[in-house]
Amino acid sequence: AVDPARIENPLLSDALQDALDEKLHGAATALCVVLGDRGDASVLLTADSRPSPLAAALAAAHPAVRFAALRGVMGLAPEAPFPGSSRVAPTLIDFAGAGLGRTAVVATPNLGRSATIAGQLAATGIDAQPTNNGGEAIRLAQGMDVELVLIDLAVLRPTVRETVFRLRRQTPTATTPIGLLAPDGRLEEAKAIAAEHTAVLAFPRPQNAEAVGEIATRLAEAAPAGLPTAGERAELAAVARGWAVDVLRDGPAFYGLRDRSDALQQAVLNAADAQPLLAALGTPASQLELLGAAGRATEPIETRRGAAEAFRQSVDRFGVLLTTDQLQQQYDRYNASGAADADTQAVLGDLLDAIESRRKKTGAVGP
Repeated sequence: AVDPARIENPLLSDALQDALDEKLHGAATALCVVLGDRGDASVLLTADSRPSPLAAALAAAHPAVRFAALRGVMGLAPEAPFPGSSRVAPTLIDFAGAGLGRTAVVATPNLGRSATIAGQLAATGIDAQPTNNGGEAIRLAQGMDVELVLIDLAVLRPTVRETVFRLRRQTPTATTPIGLLAPDGRLEEAKAIAAEHTAVLAFPRPQNAEAVGEIATRLAEAAPAGLPTAGERAELAAVARGWAVDVLRDGPAFYGLRDRSDALQQAVLNAADAQPLLAALGTPASQLELLGAAGRATEPIETRRGAAEAFRQSVDRFGVLLTTDQLQQQYDRYNASGAADADTQAVLGDLLDAIESRRKKTGAVGP
């Protein structure tokens, strides 16, 4: 066997391009890791201004390849834009928002039927979102890191064939297992559509929870080799959120991650470790979210303290970005907390201290 350490970067890049072209996901993943570990950012530069193989891998269909490419770019830490550098931010956001549980989308022409199937999937540990049209299924699947998608053959807006095609064209769902649910007399039609794609299977329209569970099992078995499990996706997402914090704090700015603040906040909002990222975002929306989390009585006190500390860090770096009305509401909330427990009063007090400390620096007074 040839030692990769003895192979020059151009040959490794050529090998990566071949692996991407041939959809050899395992080889492509390994080559991305090797190129990233070399520490030579010149592998991202090309003579024709087209993305290098490592940058091109950021848009690969297989998530393991995409993450390995992202890891490679993060490790290389380029100091200037490179062909394909615009792909870093959306890829980072996709992974940062992933791994928040097992999710799916169910699309049938009847919203009640979709909801019933979604409820039956819940018994298998999968949280499914129901819809009654293909366009909404595509939108939901793009933003949820879904484990599978179920589409009834009779779905419209667009048709089932167009819905599957568009799911396969989009990077986040390029390899997601899809189940086609066929009404009576249409199973062969469903099989014909499924044969046009990988990891798409046809089933009779399920009539009970047992049939839905069997479909979920079959689709899991049909997933491409190396597809991260739910637990692995959670681990990758936590790493990606850490990278996002680093980029927001220290750059590089040319990735344009801060320009996508709204999308990034929306992606990570339900993550348990979102607070450092929200602090690093430094936007009115992120500060408002941290205020809300700190004041939410249903949250554990440690979570509320963490949100208050993240808010203080945001204010220290970016100033107070809230409106006068929002600040007044925070003062009112504190003034009304006389009957609250000591921990709640302390957290609300910390929030006001953060606001006032910044005002003292700027000379501002009052809410």
